[in-house]
Amino acid sequence: MIPPQPVPVRCPRCQTPFEAPVQSIINVKEAPGLKDDLLVGRLNVATCPACGARLRVSSPLFYYDPAKELAVAFMPLEMGLPQADQDHLIGSMANALTESLPAEERRFYILNPKVVLSQQGLLETILEADGVTREMLEAQANRARLLGELLDNVDDEATLARLVEADKDSIDYEFYLMIAGLMENAQEIGAPDEAARLAVLRDRLIALTGGPSQPLPEPLTGEVSDEAVIQQLLDTDPQALLTLVAVNRPRFDYVFFQTLTNQMEATAAAGDADKAARLGKLRDDILAAADTVDREMQASLRQGATLLQTILSSDDPPAAIQQHLSEINDAFLLVLSANIQQAYEDGRNDVAQMLEGLYAYILARLELELPTELQLVNRLLRLAEPAQRAEVLAAEASYVTPALADALEHVATEATEQSRAELAQQARTIAQEVRARLAEGA
Repeated sequence: MIPPQPVPVRCPRCQTPFEAPVQSIINVKEAPGLKDDLLVGRLNVATCPACGARLRVSSPLFYYDPAKELAVAFMPLEMGLPQADQDHLIGSMANALTESLPAEERRFYILNPKVVLSQQGLLETILEADGVTREMLEAQANRARLLGELLDNVDDEATLARLVEADKDSIDYEFYLMIAGLMENAQEIGAPDEAARLAVLRDRLIALTGGPSQPLPEPLTGEVSDEAVIQQLLDTDPQALLTLVAVNRPRFDYVFFQTLTNQMEATAAAGDADKAARLGKLRDDILAAADTVDREMQASLRQGATLLQTILSSDDPPAAIQQHLSEINDAFLLVLSANIQQAYEDGRNDVAQMLEGLYAYILARLELELPTELQLVNRLLRLAEPAQRAEVLAAEASYVTPALADALEHVATEATEQSRAELAQQARTIAQEVRARLAEGA
């Protein structure tokens, strides 16, 4: 793998000059993780040593994916390079990549890459090579917009019902699959609150629309072995297989495919050619389904990553958050959570803590958009001591109503369904405190 090179940059916030490591060549075959970093906005992101600001370093990049026969040179328009300098730089990167390859893997098209001038153009070119068309990107963007709007109003029954009625045709089977996929990803990266909020929205959409046109498959629990899952899937038709993979995408990992391959080879060795062929077809079908799900998810996460970089590169991130608050959805929060987790894994605790502060600020701003009663519910749930809650209830006496107690009971019911026993108990206790205060005033 061609290592990153240090380049001089200047912090847009405090104007401090420093050097940042920049990856200028990506060979997807050698380093597939760099492609993932690029798509979710983690590639070539630097942290100012003086003020801690995060900024994306916009610099030339050569992207090479031999499986797709794709060579792309990204030349940022803002650099304003003359054509001759641009051609020279592209040639230098193409030659460096070619020299790093074994002779039998060198291809002529590397020396004649597609040139793009914007980050958006680079991402769209990569995704289109993966089978994500511009129409699919636009459809995904519309679904993400609708999902964000519905999530913003999930606790406002009247507004939610109005939005659902206006976009009823868009809340189709694929829309429910997108929610299921985001729920799985939220659980996978350790964001249970986001998964729970998506589950609440899903249940309320089902109540308003009657649910998807066909039942979504049940999640595969950890108690079900890979061998049992393989046996269950052998006779599953391709469309049902696609939906099952969408709902359980993290389950179909390297270990699962290794188990499936081992079964196929053992069956063939035992002389059962028919079953070995069925297992081989199942493997191909699952790989194709996983690829389809991943493309949809990449499009959604890419939009979240673009927004995160816009916020991080702003001179005033809080103002940028407020400006883009309506665009912040669960895909964005997933990208932010993934960046926090990656920063901790890389030992960059200062960056992780800065991003956690950003996350907390965003959640606080989103909470301010909720009705006052729901803000009060969240505030009460954060208080561990009964005396603290009593002070809040006394100060907000006008909102201490039977509806507040009912809202807390609703939280308890949903928390129980999601196996969050501690939250369920907390909500029930506070509901009892509210009812006791109502009884005192009766």
